Amino acid sequence: MKVKMMFFIGSFVIGIVANAQQSRIDSLTKLLEQTEDKNQKGGLLIFRSKSTTAISFYKAREDAQQALSYYQETGNVEGQIDAYLQFSGLYSREAKYKLALDVDSLAFNLSKQQQYTKGMAISLSNMGRNLQQVGDMQLAKNALLESNILYHKAGLDRETAEIKNRLGILYRRIGDFKLSLQYFDDALVIAHKFNLTNSLANIYMNKGNMLDESASYDDAIKNHLESIKIKEKMKDERGLATSYNNIANVYTHTGQYEEALNYYQQTRRIHERLIPQNKTSLALAYDNLASGFLAIKKYDSVEIFFSKAINLFTETGERAGLAITYHNLGGYFLDVKQYKKSLTYLEKALNIREGSLLINDEASTRNLIGVVLGKLNRHKEAEQFLLSAMTLAKNRSTALQKEIYQSLATHYNTIGDFEKASEYQSKYFIAKDSLLSSSEAMNMVKERSNYELAKKEIALLLSAKEKQLDQLKIKNNNKTIGLLAAGVFLLSLIIGMALFNLRRKQKTTQQLLVKNEKIETLIKELHHRVKNNLQVVSGLLALQSNRLEDKTAKEAMDAGRSRVDAMALIHQKLYMNDDLASVNIEIYINHLASSLALSYGFPETTVRTQVGLKKKEIDVDLAIPIGLLINELVTNSFKHAFANVERALISIKLIDAEIGGYQLEIADNGIGNHMIVNNHESFGMKLVHTLVEQLKGTITKVNASGTSYRIAINPTV
Repeated sequence: MKVKMMFFIGSFVIGIVANAQQSRIDSLTKLLEQTEDKNQKGGLLIFRSKSTTAISFYKAREDAQQALSYYQETGNVEGQIDAYLQFSGLYSREAKYKLALDVDSLAFNLSKQQQYTKGMAISLSNMGRNLQQVGDMQLAKNALLESNILYHKAGLDRETAEIKNRLGILYRRIGDFKLSLQYFDDALVIAHKFNLTNSLANIYMNKGNMLDESASYDDAIKNHLESIKIKEKMKDERGLATSYNNIANVYTHTGQYEEALNYYQQTRRIHERLIPQNKTSLALAYDNLASGFLAIKKYDSVEIFFSKAINLFTETGERAGLAITYHNLGGYFLDVKQYKKSLTYLEKALNIREGSLLINDEASTRNLIGVVLGKLNRHKEAEQFLLSAMTLAKNRSTALQKEIYQSLATHYNTIGDFEKASEYQSKYFIAKDSLLSSSEAMNMVKERSNYELAKKEIALLLSAKEKQLDQLKIKNNNKTIGLLAAGVFLLSLIIGMALFNLRRKQKTTQQLLVKNEKIETLIKELHHRVKNNLQVVSGLLALQSNRLEDKTAKEAMDAGRSRVDAMALIHQKLYMNDDLASVNIEIYINHLASSLALSYGFPETTVRTQVGLKKKEIDVDLAIPIGLLINELVTNSFKHAFANVERALISIKLIDAEIGGYQLEIADNGIGNHMIVNNHESFGMKLVHTLVEQLKGTITKVNASGTSYRIAINPTV
């Protein structure tokens, strides 16, 4: 329960980074204007390209191209290599892995000609990453190992954290968990030494994935939570989406399917709204979402999401990704007893995985093919596939071996070989027990350590008491035995009473603390469940909206979803706060404004917020109607105000009113939406007036360079 609560508390804190990025970009732009030297300009352009990547791939490529031109003019070959490496990173972020590999190869050859060791090392590291994405594990392994040697040779200790992280990923994917763990731990040591925050977040996450695959679920959760804490501080929305997906995988593997599905849904929503969009991450989100629905037997959306994943993986040319989805789709058709379709997709997956270094993946697909062939009464072929799967998985993943043992037991039972069936069934139960008891064993070790520590502390206290008694006997040797006995008795009685009172007070205090913690936990859990339920409603509205063709109905559905999201955000903030009855309205408004801008395709900087309150923590009963008012009026501006406006701008201001209470002002620089304050024909404006009445306030509309609404809020609300 503690692990769950820690994750719930941390898992929804998503920050806003666009303003900081834009500030950095503006500073670089000024430096560029002041710089005459073309080599210096090239370096600044590369730096600006990296800063712009999260905002616009087009602008980032434009800067990299201009930098390359400057370096070519001056004959600076190392600069050209740096520009090519930036291009490779951009293409990789866009899931254009084959194009990225071409650029990596060009950068490597130039680096080799110039004996530019750092350029060779980075080029090979990038090749290793991109070769993994297209499914060529052997070449990826060779490139990464050679890159690791070059990094050490060049004395680039700081940079070796990333190459060791990539080697950890590769060995995880090919099933060598021991080497994978070693590389991840080495990478963590380097990242901590040089305080590489970004690297630490990624390494903890990737190590968590490896521990998940090796069935060390408690440790997997621990590492994912470490990654999430760092990403929350960095306000890394993309990174958090990836971590949500990975923790959802752990919940899936431990049979907590509803929990997993909630986080898969969140991951998908984040990736769908992010600009620029990472098609690989979105494809994986669709695949995981389909698998989540499959696990809880909700088949309506399974094929739709698998189809979306296949289309995106086909577009990016990622064979490894296609193999994952083909495999999972084959599992779906097996589940619904469409065995011929299942076999078709599983054979497609095996065609990609066979002969690669992805041994566990190949074994998993062979296992499923064996199961399907058994269902088709092709028992001899089924046995061959199951035994080959067992051979590949031997001494690798305990979780995968467990599945294959179960498949073999079922197979031999079906064909009447009960001796072998019993043998594999026994192996299955042994593997299953070892998986289930791993976390229990770890907890037992912790409890044993606590017990031994407590025992040592008691022994030390007894020893100290004995010494005190000995000293007391020596000092009072000349006193009478009666006086000594009386004194000792009286002292013991006083100490006993004091200890009794102290223990009673401690027990009462502890009981009150436990009771308060339970109440606080229950309240937070209540807010969390309300938020989850609202998000489920939001997801259902989104699915229904996607199926509607009528524009008016679709808009109404989307508007309803937006209102639900605004209320869900309140409950999210509540269960994350220490104060369970109030919300930091400034953080809430910033988050709400950012979400609304992104959902209508505008950059986050479109909405500017100002909260000038002396006390920014306000009661939840006041925060909810304020949030809904902002949602309605800002949505109204996005929908109606900016048809012919070159640069859209919305401002939200919440300040203390001079006569008490608050004043909320929402203004845009648009053409006006032609709606008057007293117009009750639209549901949105009816809701606005209802909320204003609820707040015992007044609303005024002002037309001046756009549309502005001023709402006075009574302090007694």
